Amino acid sequence: QSVRAAWPEIPDGLIEQIVDWANLRMQLLHKTLHDMDKLREAFKLLARFSYPELGGDEAALEREVNEKLQVLVNYEGYAKDFTAQKNRDGIDQLMARYPYMEFWWDGELRRERPDHIIEAAPFAGAVKRGKPFGQNAIFPHIRSKKVLFFDVNAGVLVVDAIKLANGLAEFRRDPKLKQVLFGEYIYNKDYSRSAQALGFAEETWTQATQRTLNMFGAVGFYGHSGIMDREALIVAGSLPHDFVSEDLMLATMMWLEGFHTTHKEYSLLG
Repeated sequence: QSVRAAWPEIPDGLIEQIVDWANLRMQLLHKTLHDMDKLREAFKLLARFSYPELGGDEAALEREVNEKLQVLVNYEGYAKDFTAQKNRDGIDQLMARYPYMEFWWDGELRRERPDHIIEAAPFAGAVKRGKPFGQNAIFPHIRSKKVLFFDVNAGVLVVDAIKLANGLAEFRRDPKLKQVLFGEYIYNKDYSRSAQALGFAEETWTQATQRTLNMFGAVGFYGHSGIMDREALIVAGSLPHDFVSEDLMLATMMWLEGFHTTHKEYSLLG
């Protein structure tokens, strides 16, 4: 509205482009869904090479991708009292932009919801809420055998998304392997000197440090940027949410079950 007031004759399409440009440079849900869409783009490209007999049959390629890839968005804030209506409207627009994505949130919706939304509230009077609580609550809706946790501040390039197929192949090489953790790149580290310093520390931790820990089979899990075996997650007790280092505790419980974890850097997630 402020842009329209300063420039009344601005085309509507240009306003949308400006909004996209700004949102893709911040850690917002807009960018999260945009980058999750790259995962599907990468899978579609892999499908073209893997199923040459399908030729240019886009519908058949879509079916193959839908069978192998589920993009499930866990956004609990939609139905909360503190969420402004204009933010809900923006989320509705994003859902319309990515119709293949599935959305879940814990809470009672205050208006009619699209067909592709899963609404469930399996827990009442929870002792302690938080990120692991929401991740565990969405587990019954995960259909895939392997899960890539993708945080709201995460990102991915298509060239790295394609290499996730290599990450899936790691599980065939080691039957006891249940987690493949990837290195990370910090996409906004050039925004300021402070961001550069923090980005350097984060990339050191997720690349060089994990590379060293991997030599001892001691790679943990830190909430995102890792492919995990769904069944192993359940066997290990899922994501504990009553510890300060809940992500690391998950890896510890997996080790106690005799499972292996590893770290790779041929693909970097943001």
